[in-house]
Amino acid sequence: MEEKKLAIESTLVQHFKVEITWARHLAGAYALAAQSFDLILLDMTFSASTGSRSQVRKQSLAGIEYLQFLASKGIDVPVIVVTGHDSFQSVSAGSPKSIEELHDLLGAGFSPTYQCTVKVDPLRDDWQEMLVEKVRGVLNGA
Repeated sequence: MEEKKLAIESTLVQHFKVEITWARHLAGAYALAAQSFDLILLDMTFSASTGSRSQVRKQSLAGIEYLQFLASKGIDVPVIVVTGHDSFQSVSAGSPKSIEELHDLLGAGFSPTYQCTVKVDPLRDDWQEMLVEKVRGVLNGA
Protein backbone atom coordinates (compact mmCIF):
# COMPACT_ATOMS: atom_id res chain seq x y z
CA MET A 1 0.00 0.00 0.00
CA GLU A 2 2.71 2.47 0.95
CA GLU A 3 4.68 1.74 -2.22
CA LYS A 4 1.60 2.38 -4.36
CA LYS A 5 0.86 5.62 -2.49
CA LEU A 6 4.41 6.87 -3.02
CA ALA A 7 4.34 5.93 -6.72
CA ILE A 8 1.04 7.78 -7.25
CA GLU A 9 2.24 10.85 -5.35
CA SER A 10 5.53 10.94 -7.27
CA THR A 11 3.69 10.71 -10.60
CA LEU A 12 1.24 13.48 -9.74
CA VAL A 13 3.87 15.86 -8.36
CA GLN A 14 6.04 15.30 -11.44
CA HIS A 15 3.25 16.28 -13.86
CA PHE A 16 0.98 18.68 -11.95
CA LYS A 17 1.11 21.46 -9.41
CA VAL A 18 -0.99 19.67 -6.83
CA GLU A 19 -1.64 19.56 -3.15
CA ILE A 20 -2.26 15.99 -2.03
CA THR A 21 -4.31 14.99 0.99
CA TRP A 22 -4.40 11.31 1.99
CA ALA A 23 -6.90 9.31 4.02
CA ARG A 24 -5.71 5.94 5.27
CA HIS A 25 -9.11 4.70 6.44
CA LEU A 26 -12.75 5.14 5.59
CA ALA A 27 -13.33 7.31 8.66
CA GLY A 28 -10.59 9.68 7.50
CA ALA A 29 -12.12 9.85 4.03
CA TYR A 30 -15.49 10.77 5.55
CA ALA A 31 -13.84 13.60 7.48
CA LEU A 32 -12.17 14.91 4.29
CA ALA A 33 -15.53 15.14 2.51
CA ALA A 34 -16.16 18.46 4.29
CA GLN A 35 -13.23 19.98 2.36
CA SER A 36 -13.22 21.12 -1.25
CA PHE A 37 -11.25 19.08 -3.80
CA ASP A 38 -10.90 19.17 -7.59
CA LEU A 39 -10.41 15.42 -7.83
CA ILE A 40 -10.52 12.31 -5.66
CA LEU A 41 -8.23 9.36 -6.31
CA LEU A 42 -9.88 6.44 -4.57
CA ASP A 43 -8.52 3.01 -3.74
CA MET A 44 -11.32 0.45 -3.63
CA THR A 45 -9.68 -1.70 -0.96
CA PHE A 46 -8.41 0.66 1.70
CA SER A 47 -8.98 -0.16 5.34
CA ALA A 48 -12.40 0.28 6.80
CA SER A 49 -11.86 1.04 10.47
CA THR A 50 -14.22 -0.90 12.69
CA GLY A 51 -13.72 1.21 15.78
CA SER A 52 -10.79 1.86 18.07
CA ARG A 53 -7.23 1.23 16.92
CA SER A 54 -7.07 -1.93 18.99
CA GLN A 55 -9.85 -3.52 16.96
CA VAL A 56 -9.19 -5.38 13.74
CA ARG A 57 -9.40 -3.34 10.58
CA LYS A 58 -10.85 -5.13 7.59
CA GLN A 59 -9.83 -4.84 3.97
CA SER A 60 -13.00 -4.35 2.00
CA LEU A 61 -14.41 -2.64 -1.01
CA ALA A 62 -14.67 0.46 1.18
CA GLY A 63 -14.32 2.62 -1.93
CA ILE A 64 -17.84 1.67 -3.01
CA GLU A 65 -19.15 2.65 0.40
CA TYR A 66 -17.34 5.99 0.05
CA LEU A 67 -18.84 6.60 -3.41
CA GLN A 68 -22.28 5.91 -1.92
CA PHE A 69 -21.52 8.38 0.86
CA LEU A 70 -20.47 11.09 -1.64
CA ALA A 71 -23.65 10.54 -3.66
CA SER A 72 -25.86 10.67 -0.55
CA LYS A 73 -24.30 14.00 0.46
CA GLY A 74 -24.57 15.48 -3.05
CA ILE A 75 -20.79 15.83 -3.30
CA ASP A 76 -20.05 15.99 -7.02
CA VAL A 77 -16.26 15.70 -7.20
CA PRO A 78 -14.79 13.62 -10.04
CA VAL A 79 -13.40 10.29 -8.85
CA ILE A 80 -10.65 8.21 -10.45
CA VAL A 81 -10.27 4.78 -8.90
CA VAL A 82 -6.68 3.59 -8.47
CA THR A 83 -6.09 -0.04 -7.63
CA GLY A 84 -3.29 -2.53 -7.49
CA HIS A 85 -5.69 -5.44 -7.94
CA ASP A 86 -6.57 -7.33 -11.11
CA SER A 87 -9.34 -9.25 -9.36
CA PHE A 88 -11.51 -8.46 -6.38
CA GLN A 89 -12.88 -11.93 -5.72
CA SER A 90 -10.72 -12.53 -2.66
CA VAL A 91 -11.65 -9.17 -1.15
CA SER A 92 -15.37 -9.76 -0.68
CA ALA A 93 -17.99 -12.26 -1.80
CA GLY A 94 -20.00 -10.96 -4.73
CA SER A 95 -17.25 -8.53 -5.69
CA PRO A 96 -16.40 -7.65 -9.29
CA LYS A 97 -14.13 -10.30 -10.78
CA SER A 98 -12.05 -7.93 -12.92
CA ILE A 99 -11.16 -4.29 -13.43
CA GLU A 100 -13.57 -4.25 -16.38
CA GLU A 101 -16.44 -5.48 -14.16
CA LEU A 102 -15.51 -2.89 -11.54
CA HIS A 103 -15.51 -0.15 -14.20
CA ASP A 104 -18.95 -1.22 -15.46
CA LEU A 105 -20.35 -1.42 -11.93
CA LEU A 106 -19.05 2.00 -10.91
CA GLY A 107 -20.00 3.62 -14.22
CA ALA A 108 -23.58 2.37 -13.91
CA GLY A 109 -23.93 3.30 -10.25
CA PHE A 110 -21.95 6.50 -9.87
CA SER A 111 -22.02 8.38 -13.18
CA PRO A 112 -21.03 11.17 -13.76
CA THR A 113 -18.85 11.33 -10.62
CA TYR A 114 -16.93 8.13 -11.39
CA GLN A 115 -14.47 8.74 -14.23
CA CYS A 116 -12.37 5.60 -14.71
CA THR A 117 -10.21 2.98 -13.04
CA VAL A 118 -6.42 2.92 -13.36
CA LYS A 119 -4.46 -0.24 -12.48
CA VAL A 120 -1.39 0.91 -10.54
CA ASP A 121 1.64 -1.38 -10.48
CA PRO A 122 4.69 0.33 -8.91
CA LEU A 123 6.94 -2.24 -10.58
CA ARG A 124 5.84 -1.07 -14.05
CA ASP A 125 5.75 2.37 -15.68
CA ASP A 126 2.87 2.03 -18.15
CA TRP A 127 0.15 2.93 -15.61
CA GLN A 128 1.68 6.37 -14.99
CA GLU A 129 0.90 7.64 -18.49
CA MET A 130 -2.71 6.52 -18.18
CA LEU A 131 -3.09 8.14 -14.75
CA VAL A 132 -1.59 11.42 -15.98
CA GLU A 133 -3.87 11.42 -19.03
CA LYS A 134 -7.00 10.77 -16.94
CA VAL A 135 -6.10 13.34 -14.29
CA ARG A 136 -5.28 15.94 -16.97
CA GLY A 137 -8.64 15.27 -18.63
CA VAL A 138 -10.54 15.76 -15.38
CA LEU A 139 -8.63 18.90 -14.39
CA ASN A 140 -9.10 20.37 -17.87
CA GLY A 141 -12.80 19.58 -17.85
CA ALA A 142 -12.61 17.00 -20.64
